[in-house]
Amino acid sequence: MTGVDVAGDVAYVSTQYGCRVHRIDLVTSAVTVFAGSGPLYPCSAASGDGGPATSATFSDVRAVAAKADGTVYIADGARVREVDPAGIVRAFAGTGIIGNSGDGGPALAASFGAIEDLAVDDDGIVYIRDGVRLRRVNALGLVEAVAGGGATFVDGGLATATAIGTGGVGLDPAGSVLLTSTSGYLRRVDTAGSGRIWTVAGPVDLNQGLGRYEFARLDDPRALSYGPALALVAAGASGTVAALRDDEGLLENVIGRYGQPAPTAAWARFRASSFGSVDGVAQHPDGSRIFLSETSAHALHEVTVVDPADERTWTIAALAGAGAGFADGPLATARLREPAGLAYDATGDRVFVADAGNHVIRVIDRGAATIATVAGTPEVLGVGGDGGPSAEARLNRPRALARCPSGDLYIADTGNHRIRRVDGAGVITTVLGDGTDASSGEGAPSTSFPVAAPAGLVCDAAGNLYITSTTTVRVLAADAAGVVDGTGPVLTIYGAPPRDTYPATVTRCLTGIALVDDATVHVTDACTGLLVELGRQRLAP
Repeated sequence: MTGVDVAGDVAYVSTQYGCRVHRIDLVTSAVTVFAGSGPLYPCSAASGDGGPATSATFSDVRAVAAKADGTVYIADGARVREVDPAGIVRAFAGTGIIGNSGDGGPALAASFGAIEDLAVDDDGIVYIRDGVRLRRVNALGLVEAVAGGGATFVDGGLATATAIGTGGVGLDPAGSVLLTSTSGYLRRVDTAGSGRIWTVAGPVDLNQGLGRYEFARLDDPRALSYGPALALVAAGASGTVAALRDDEGLLENVIGRYGQPAPTAAWARFRASSFGSVDGVAQHPDGSRIFLSETSAHALHEVTVVDPADERTWTIAALAGAGAGFADGPLATARLREPAGLAYDATGDRVFVADAGNHVIRVIDRGAATIATVAGTPEVLGVGGDGGPSAEARLNRPRALARCPSGDLYIADTGNHRIRRVDGAGVITTVLGDGTDASSGEGAPSTSFPVAAPAGLVCDAAGNLYITSTTTVRVLAADAAGVVDGTGPVLTIYGAPPRDTYPATVTRCLTGIALVDDATVHVTDACTGLLVELGRQRLAP
């Protein structure tokens, strides 16, 4: 059964065996026969061109598409028939004989395979997906090759020279052609420009489902970073960074896809080898750079964003990490162990790194190309050091960071179930958590309340600190100077008991957190793959 929505109030649907097309009024729910007559099974041979569509017969309707003017296109076996607004049916494309010929010539003289899907754009260009090819009939009635024909699929390759498999066809709001495949991928063809094809979304493994927001699911989201043009998700074990494309309603992989048969220069989107787990992501405030931590490879990467709207132009290079271990100094010889959360500091062009496996916080000076430890004792797990120099403190697998407007650095000391603060003088203190694996209670001072395995941190412009911890999202209110020092209150804005409404009933591994605007917070859950939108609680300064 196939249908298409026209102007949001009408759908055309074929019957089970493809003998007729029904028209459904989506406002009144009225159903009428739009095209086809004769038995419903088996179908009669195709006939009736030139007469009323309701009197014609159809042999194998597989797809229907419609223009805004009311013209409807019906894929009938190996040809396409057209029903005009007056209800008269005519042959539009194809001879009806299975084949693969006629590119460059009249549509009625071309041969197609069994047609799987149709789409039509605002200019009346009809796209025909038959077997392993996509072709279109232009405004002059001529057939043009669009995609398919190659032996293998090449991400970023010329669409007409690559394999596309079987599936459907659609059009996005920008006019690009989208192809689905039976293997679970969504791909885009740049029909107005380069003619190349690339993967928009699809499983790096079979557990991941990207695509439209309402159907998308991330496999293991770990961190969020929202910049001026990009909303990014560090997608954990799937080995990618994904982007939320609000203008298209799509969640798509933009960095670190599965390996290509051969390297494609330094493009971040078409790597020659797969990433391992990506647990951290941060952006330069102007959107020109993306930083990510490849936790399983003990490495950091830097992506240059050439065109924020076109991830195919982004390039990637190593930032730090020449193998597991610990070594400060030049980036070229630096060693990290399971780096996780990242935070970018624009005031000094620095990247802060939660080096979880080494139990320390480190900072990269991009100008000097060096890395140094700013908190924790390298390769020593422990707890303590409050009131003293941060470099002499003990941490336990820190997972996230936030550099706040006050200049203070906040640390999710995950294994110790604490939030720690490093002030401008380099002194470390605890501002939330007593070491108990729990997240309950509200009030002041925040130091008297527990926090369970904090995994995400973000500050707002006023200095208020938002925290994810297992099942809750909490806020530490800043004082009038924009500082969170542990004496102010802690509030719960998500996940407070009894957690008896969705999605709080299912989220249990809250990780990344980002502020969307003055009223909205986004949070990821690594266990369910959900992105949860919360109303942001306003706090008094």
